[in-house]
Amino acid sequence: MSARSFGYKETRYAKLFGRVPHVGAEAWFHEIFKSPSREALLSVDRKFRGGLPSSFKTFLQSVNGLILFSDTLAVFGIPVSYARRGDDAYQPYSLLDVNQELPANASDTTILIGRYSYDGSNLCMGDGPRVWRCSSKSIRPLYEWPSLENMIESEIDRLSCLFDATGHQIGKDSQLVPKKTARGRV
Repeated sequence: MSARSFGYKETRYAKLFGRVPHVGAEAWFHEIFKSPSREALLSVDRKFRGGLPSSFKTFLQSVNGLILFSDTLAVFGIPVSYARRGDDAYQPYSLLDVNQELPANASDTTILIGRYSYDGSNLCMGDGPRVWRCSSKSIRPLYEWPSLENMIESEIDRLSCLFDATGHQIGKDSQLVPKKTARGRV
């Protein structure tokens, strides 16, 4: 399925794919945000102890966050505007805002990089390339991927099967998050 087949719009900060009026009047199936300025990325990087994980920083250099499958999965970014109307309203969820209050068992290097809207679970990274899903109350891994790239690719493949060609959900709500495996890993 190509979301572009049911609509496309490019704004100053985002590429929007697939109009989904059944979700909301201004809703899009996928929102891919244009890379932030070098200065904005460096400023955010400095605010994290030890900086951003290198693979996440590389990701942000090309894509400033994602909102996929009608907000089923989001990868955070660096908003440029907090406008609530017009084209400037399409912004990524703020990486800085969501990292203000981490679960109590988070280490100094844990960073929340995304979330699932179905259950509010988070996507985390630490020192290495590994990405894991955790609840909103604990960073204990519920599911793991070896890398950010692997997480994004596998989740797009998995979630694509849960929506039809016009962005309507056809899978069960409980399928919107990856299931915990025996070892908590992919």
